[in-house]
Amino acid sequence: YKVIIMKSNIWQIRQQQKITLIQLAELTGISKSALNNYENDRRSPTLEDLEKIAIALNVHITDLLNHHISDLFPHMWKY
Repeated sequence: YKVIIMKSNIWQIRQQQKITLIQLAELTGISKSALNNYENDRRSPTLEDLEKIAIALNVHITDLLNHHISDLFPHMWKY
């Protein structure tokens, strides 16, 4: 499955924490332009970059995802 990001999630969490794009780039080692592309839905991050962003923002990686994991793999979540 392709990693699907809700474009506002990274931006929204970053804004709530008052972290600039430059600061997030420094914390993650990801270029400012790549982060900008992720936030504006022009590019999807690798799983490695997604993990770096989640760690830097101190959130769970699923907080950055557009879909809940059960939406992506419904056959695994039968009740």
